Amino acid sequence: MSQQNNKSAFPRAIGERMSEGGGRTYNNSQPGMSKRFYAACKAMEGLLSSERVNSSIEIKNLADKAYKIADEMINQENQ
Repeated sequence: MSQQNNKSAFPRAIGERMSEGGGRTYNNSQPGMSKRFYAACKAMEGLLSSERVNSSIEIKNLADKAYKIADEMINQENQ
């Protein structure tokens, strides 16, 4: 997945300062979590609410499913 398609979900700004025109500008901004990670977390939440997890292999399989869902959501958004 390209960085272009995986922009930050909640970027945070550090070092806020006022520009000459009175607007705010930011330097040293931190990207926050990626949209892909956020979508995968939400997908994982839904998957865990409907499935019982008994082993680390099952957890890995659920995480893989969550990221596949997230990737498809991002692909749909970019169409």
